[in-house]
Amino acid sequence: MELASGASASSRALMAEGSGRLQLVYQKADTTTPVPLYYASCNANCGTPGNWSSVLLDPDPVSSARAVLALDASGAPRLDYWGHYSGAAALIFGGCDSGCGNVAQWGFLPLQIVSSSPSDIAQH
Repeated sequence: MELASGASASSRALMAEGSGRLQLVYQKADTTTPVPLYYASCNANCGTPGNWSSVLLDPDPVSSARAVLALDASGAPRLDYWGHYSGAAALIFGGCDSGCGNVAQWGFLPLQIVSSSPSDIAQH
């Protein structure tokens, strides 16, 4: 089940596995622009802040569109979001199979490159 809410400057997507493990992608809105994109996860007792770990995925994503998070059959996170590629806005696919608390374990692929105009992003 995906839950997404909030203004574009604090977008977030939450996924829950049947085991109770939670995974979250969010933009940290308490910073100045750009609004960085983070991944966070919790394996158990997720009501305790210390049980969550997070990692910075993209320090400068396009902040006018929400990230989308899904889990594959093994519970590995897959996401897409609007980022930057070669000076333009791009729909970026990201995934991690293990060790997702380390950004080096993530792979990112630009799927579609558009102009950096917010109206172009809204149409995709």
